[in-house]
Amino acid sequence: MPVEGEDFEALRTLAELRRGILRYPMAVQAAFSALVREGRAFAETPEGAEWKRRLVAAKSTGRARMVWDVISLGAFGERASGPLPTVFLDALCEALRRPRLEHLLARLVDGR
Repeated sequence: MPVEGEDFEALRTLAELRRGILRYPMAVQAAFSALVREGRAFAETPEGAEWKRRLVAAKSTGRARMVWDVISLGAFGERASGPLPTVFLDALCEALRRPRLEHLLARLVDGR
């Protein structure tokens, strides 16, 4: 089923976000960790506690989490486990097992 109109634009935006995340995983991890720290500190304030209550109750929060998990491959945590999220190394190891690896690499280089 072809993607058209607003769905196409949303898909393009999500693909661009994912591309940026995969291109700069260490920077994304640092930003993610900083946002978590800031969010936790803000939640300790009266205004932050109110925002936390609203966010927990909002249906869109679960959807936002789903989007983040899909486009980031669930690779980022509150604290960095090393210089590169292990999900990227796992994906590389899985790619090495592909019988048609050379074909896949050629498609990647060609941009297909």
